[in-house]
Amino acid sequence: KLNFTGCGDLIKFSKNTSEVFNGGIDGLWLSGSNGGSCAQTGLHVNDVSWVSVEDVQITAFSSSTDQSIGVQTNGREGFNIRNANIEANTPIVIAKNPNHAYLDADHFHFENIYTEVLGTGMHWHITLQDKVTVSNSTIDGQNPMAGGCGVVQWKSTTAPTSVSYDFKISNIRHEQMTAGCDKEIDIELPMPLQSLVIDNVNLQGPYPTSGTA
Repeated sequence: KLNFTGCGDLIKFSKNTSEVFNGGIDGLWLSGSNGGSCAQTGLHVNDVSWVSVEDVQITAFSSSTDQSIGVQTNGREGFNIRNANIEANTPIVIAKNPNHAYLDADHFHFENIYTEVLGTGMHWHITLQDKVTVSNSTIDGQNPMAGGCGVVQWKSTTAPTSVSYDFKISNIRHEQMTAGCDKEIDIELPMPLQSLVIDNVNLQGPYPTSGTA
């Protein structure tokens, strides 16, 4: 177990302007400061290929500013999370690759994950940032996602350089939605998304009221 009391990234994979190949973390417990004064990120990977995160606990990544992150990726391909418990203001953030025009999330696979949104802000479990391109990627939850606004938010105001395709969201159960939120899956793009599959998804809607968002 690694207890993090600092600011910024606890673990970071980065080689500046070059791609990082292989590696990952396995069998670790990363614990944040749970309400500390500065934003923290448990794991931050920058322009990586074939990096895996398996059998990990990422907990208590919550700051007073509601800006802490469990896992953040800035590209490239073959990033896999399996058998993970991630608890943070925003559990997973997929951001733009600084070193490539469109390899932001190619062959990303999230399997058997439990995520919980901490804090009072309106955050999604998985947030894709502006101009991100997705290809051949899946989110297969199996376990519940608790709290927050919804499963996925992907909103781009600027068109990326490539069309996204083959994005699958399956076997998800979201519960205890934050009051005031009105979307469970929010995808708003200025370019086409080709082949979106949503399968076996159970969305509870606003909590503690009943109904589906």
